[in-house]
Amino acid sequence: MPVTALPSSIPPDVGEFIRAFAAALTGRVPGMVVGLYVRGSLAAGGFRPASSDVDLLALTAHPVTPTEFAELAALHAEVAGWAHPFARRLEIAYLDAASLRAYVPGQRFPTLGQGESLAWTEHHANWILERWLLRAAGIALFGPPPATLIDPVPAAALITAVRARLE
Repeated sequence: MPVTALPSSIPPDVGEFIRAFAAALTGRVPGMVVGLYVRGSLAAGGFRPASSDVDLLALTAHPVTPTEFAELAALHAEVAGWAHPFARRLEIAYLDAASLRAYVPGQRFPTLGQGESLAWTEHHANWILERWLLRAAGIALFGPPPATLIDPVPAAALITAVRARLE
């Protein structure tokens, strides 16, 4: 799905990158990605163009298959070679709707860290915070609103996650 209108809080050069990435992603694995969301500092309002990364989350129609993972890995290798300044500052995770609903320790998802290759990565307690922020402030580029996809995060879980993150 094409990303057309972006909030004015997203700098134009970041919006340009997001649009190009979304087109490449949905073209590479048609029908697999059913939602794309801005998270992190770009969604929360603390984005700094000189140092921040572009945090996204892709909602998939089903858990990513090995064939789809190979396509995604190839796509991310290509994107890393783009001349755009944010091409190597992308962080993204691919989760299906059932997995996005609530954090479950030990789960692994295709995840790309800034400057890394796509890998099956275990999501730790920081993903409690990621879900909370996505639910509260995430920006839907396309797909259902984030608050409809993620269960409310209990205060006790947030406190535990923040403590774990601070350690």
